[in-house]
Amino acid sequence: MHETRPFVKETACPNSSRSRRGTSVVVARTFCAVSLVVLLSRVSSLLKRIALKGSVWLIAFAGLSGCLSAAAEDVPSFAIGPYLQNVTENSITVCWESDVPTDGTVEYWVEGTQNSSIVNVGSDERHEVRLDDLQPATGYHYRVRIPAEGEGSFFTAGFKTAPSEDVPFTFAVYGDSRDSGPEHQALAEAMRAVNPALVIHTGDLVHWGDNESSWGIFWESAAPHDGEKSLMGNFPFYPVIGNHEYMALGGYKDEAILSYLSYFVLPPSGLEDDHPEWSERFYSFRYGPAFFIVLDTNSDSEPEYDPGCGPTEGSPDIHPGSPQHEWLVNQLKVAKAQCPFTFVSFHESPYSSGPWGRNSSYRLRFLDALFREYGVDAVFGSHDHFYERSETYVDNYRILYFVEGAGGAPMYSKASGWNAPGSWMWDELNEAFYTKAFDNSSYSFIKVDIALLGSGRWRATFSATRSNGEVFDVFQITRPSGHIGLAETLTFSFESTPGQTYQVEYSNNLFGSEMEWLPLGAPIVADGPLISITDDGTETGVPPTDATVRHRFYRGREMP
Repeated sequence: MHETRPFVKETACPNSSRSRRGTSVVVARTFCAVSLVVLLSRVSSLLKRIALKGSVWLIAFAGLSGCLSAAAEDVPSFAIGPYLQNVTENSITVCWESDVPTDGTVEYWVEGTQNSSIVNVGSDERHEVRLDDLQPATGYHYRVRIPAEGEGSFFTAGFKTAPSEDVPFTFAVYGDSRDSGPEHQALAEAMRAVNPALVIHTGDLVHWGDNESSWGIFWESAAPHDGEKSLMGNFPFYPVIGNHEYMALGGYKDEAILSYLSYFVLPPSGLEDDHPEWSERFYSFRYGPAFFIVLDTNSDSEPEYDPGCGPTEGSPDIHPGSPQHEWLVNQLKVAKAQCPFTFVSFHESPYSSGPWGRNSSYRLRFLDALFREYGVDAVFGSHDHFYERSETYVDNYRILYFVEGAGGAPMYSKASGWNAPGSWMWDELNEAFYTKAFDNSSYSFIKVDIALLGSGRWRATFSATRSNGEVFDVFQITRPSGHIGLAETLTFSFESTPGQTYQVEYSNNLFGSEMEWLPLGAPIVADGPLISITDDGTETGVPPTDATVRHRFYRGREMP
């Protein structure tokens, strides 16, 4: 329920202690209430008699103090967050978990104004609250309060919505935080200082994907309960799945990834109807002049494309012809047609001088030709724990490959033999090494500044930055404005049952009240295990790669 009212500052009692769960809490509360009434009655009687020894006073007030302390422990507090997810021009999602089921409110208002809106939420431990009907490119403050009334906890921070047009902005990239505490916290503080529009984590958020303690360290570092210190509470956070998100104590297990999937609210890929198990494992989004694509490359059923992380069950294939690969091609087409910049992120870095780069992640280099065809500007990964900038340079076009795995996990060194002619890091075409910059002396992140130069030209500046704010590597690229020409078609494919009738549908918006699926052509009777259909704008009126189409999704719906 939404309501609007004049903004009035409120106070609540913040309580960071974790309450005991279950029957013991109920028992403690009942005992405290009864004991307090009895105790006050006895104190009154004893005062009248004025016949009480000091030691008895001490016992009485110690009991009173204990009851009050037990009652205070029952005040709901934040267990995780709050933190921000999936920002668009008109919406953002606020997430948090409380230590006990409780209701709450999210109050938000435009910076510099006095009127606020309030969203009320019901009693639960996990909350994902989508704030809709926001203004594009606008700064907001917000306050989360639990419970909705009475004594409780609150969190106050801010956010800015995405722009509806191409404007300059800054974003931050880091990865492999794993189970580091102070190191991760220091990086989070340094990233907050550069005021990014969004943050990308290149995977291995934690060491054990199914371990509550591992996730606890992550949340305390990136999303503490203090709004002034929270990275994820002030800046939308976009994660990449790393192999450790699939890892459980004792090895890779199917259920390890469930924690990750329960925590994050990410853009839809459009393949959820056919592959619900892949929901939020790969996705894309646009922010101003940049198009971001996030992949899950942790394993592949074909060995020549497998980065060798282990049997990461449920991880979708990425080899040519796989659904994720076809989806990637379509996203690259849209990006090339619409945006000056295209950035791709996945965990395993194909150009890395580290041990993983030598052993297996080089197998993902088959993607370079595809990235070059569609004008990808930079690829962000990690997996090896250091900072490295490499490049491929073919036909006067440069693609940057960053390893940003210096997010807190123990540092790696370059693997032996990396600098030998003919090694996996030797660029035979240009007779040079792919690697151009390297550092493993400190933890770091990449600050990326997108600036408009005028005359239809844009510049991206990549600044490798240490926790203390020192910049140690800088590289710049310039690009023309978007809409640079492309065959204005997209091909959508989905698995089908021969003889079954399907209606192919499309939507330009999967968010909020504007979500609407429309038919794309007449129903189709499947004559094989796969249906493919091309959208060239004839049926929809506007080609899918037109600049006015910021999102387009497809699905195949079975008909009775």
